[in-house]
Amino acid sequence: MNRNLNLKFLIVVWLMSFFCLYAQAQDQTVSINVKNASLRQVFKEIEKQTSYRFSYRDAIIDSRNDISVSFKATPVPRVLDAVLQGRNLSYSIVSKNSIVVTDILSTVSQTRTGQRAKVSGRVLDEQGEPLIGATVMLKGSSNGTVTDYDGYFTLQNVENDDLLEISYIGFASQTFKANDGDKLSNIILKEDKRVLSEVVVVGYGSQKRANLTGAVATISSDDINNRPVASAAGALQGADPAVNLTFNSGSMDSDYSIDIRGVASVNGGTPLVLCDGMEVSLNQINPNDIESISVLKDASASAIYGAKASSGVILITTKSGKDSDGKVNVSYNGRYAWRKNTTSTDFITTGYDHVNIVNQFYNVYQGKLMWGYTGEDLDMLEARKNDKTEDPSRPWAIDKDGKLYFYSNFDWYNYFYKTTRPEQEHNLSVTGGNKKVNYFISGRFLECR
Repeated sequence: MNRNLNLKFLIVVWLMSFFCLYAQAQDQTVSINVKNASLRQVFKEIEKQTSYRFSYRDAIIDSRNDISVSFKATPVPRVLDAVLQGRNLSYSIVSKNSIVVTDILSTVSQTRTGQRAKVSGRVLDEQGEPLIGATVMLKGSSNGTVTDYDGYFTLQNVENDDLLEISYIGFASQTFKANDGDKLSNIILKEDKRVLSEVVVVGYGSQKRANLTGAVATISSDDINNRPVASAAGALQGADPAVNLTFNSGSMDSDYSIDIRGVASVNGGTPLVLCDGMEVSLNQINPNDIESISVLKDASASAIYGAKASSGVILITTKSGKDSDGKVNVSYNGRYAWRKNTTSTDFITTGYDHVNIVNQFYNVYQGKLMWGYTGEDLDMLEARKNDKTEDPSRPWAIDKDGKLYFYSNFDWYNYFYKTTRPEQEHNLSVTGGNKKVNYFISGRFLECR
């Protein structure tokens, strides 16, 4: 009898403790007194006083400083109801320490299935660890959210037939229906094997990206061939944030400078460029013949290539023949385009301005005038300053004492350079092979006027 009473007493005590802890988790209170504060400041104040942590997308939180509230020992839900009013935002307490803030559609539409509802779930990896910050988007719309510290999410304004796309960097994306409650409760994202198994060419052979320890960036042929450029240098420009190319001019054979992760030393330095093991210039390589480019950024490259690699190494691998059971593959691509000047063409076109500016600068440095124009000559130049074409009453060429004097205006830049210039490129490649011999032959025709 006494044993039964003791057992019942322990059960009652355990249940009371459980409900007390549950109530404490659900009814956390805060004391806030702010004036002209932002929403982020209110969230931080709540996080300081409670065990809650907020999850939200930065894009939905505005920077207005218009919140002035005063609460004392008030439950968190009541505070959030007040500060989120009129902001088109909603919140959901998904666990005892997580609050997810999402945006609400401006109009809640009625459909065949009725009022829109909300769905909740959890995103994990293959080891069962929660994925923090995974993106959950309603497919075909801008309605989305991110997972919190425990991998939980809540998405508002969703219908049963809507599709949810869950994605995370380095993992393969998955799509579920909103009414797949069992599947959404524990979503397992798998690592993207294509990214981890990507082969990267380095100085001592090739490795899978997952096994790399150095700083290496790769650029594939797809990235290069999608760019309408005339040289490999142009294809590499902007392809990797750490690689900066500067061109001295716009001509085909113009020189360029490359910096990988900034200037390596006070004396400068140029990365080593190798194509299939041979040192080359980027302007010598046809971008359509490139299979991949690997950029070695850290100091480990010097251990392989020596002092020339102190500023980095750019390794270019060209396309090669493949075993196609004796079949010949012919590939062609071409383009026709127009080039336009990227520099300003607002140059001096009047003789009067040219003579005055040159004389002023020359007089400062040399103590004399560059052009020997008299005051009468300058008056005649000024009279013709606004003439776009020659006026018969103010001729541009005057014969004085057997000498011909010119007082003309001329746009030399547009005389020598065209504003738009046509450009055409044609690439033809033949590849094939068998178990014994592989071949790859390519040709290119490029014309820039």
